[in-house]
Amino acid sequence: MIYLFWWLFQDLLQVLVHGWILAPDVFLMALLFALPLKDHEGGLLLWVAFLGGILWDLRWSGLIGLTGGLYVMALMGMKGIWELVPPSAKGFRIVLGLVLGFHFIVGLLRLLFFGGQGEALFVQFAGQQLGGALVALLSYLSYIGERSSFHE
Repeated sequence: MIYLFWWLFQDLLQVLVHGWILAPDVFLMALLFALPLKDHEGGLLLWVAFLGGILWDLRWSGLIGLTGGLYVMALMGMKGIWELVPPSAKGFRIVLGLVLGFHFIVGLLRLLFFGGQGEALFVQFAGQQLGGALVALLSYLSYIGERSSFHE
């Protein structure tokens, strides 16, 4: 249910910033954060990502399956890399780096598929990535706040 909230939040952001920048993929970021940090049944997040991406394509892009496929590939890549990280190095900062990296890759691939070019498209992409970085920063601050309140 929380993922529905993040999908709707991303949709609201897209409505508000449409024409200026691309909305950050907060739905994808929520799924990527949840993958290593929470225990999920196998495959559930992949289905959620795929269906969320299909809905996004139906609502915004019109190229049905592109966003769903990119979201699923990002989750599978995150899972594969996360399993390669040694247990002693697994932490929130690694998760944060991976989430930002996959957010960047998905945004860039979507941009390449639509074949746009020019300064306006670069500004939209840069705005999307800055929005994603802001979401990651807020997540990190929330994580630090939870840790400090837990230890008090």
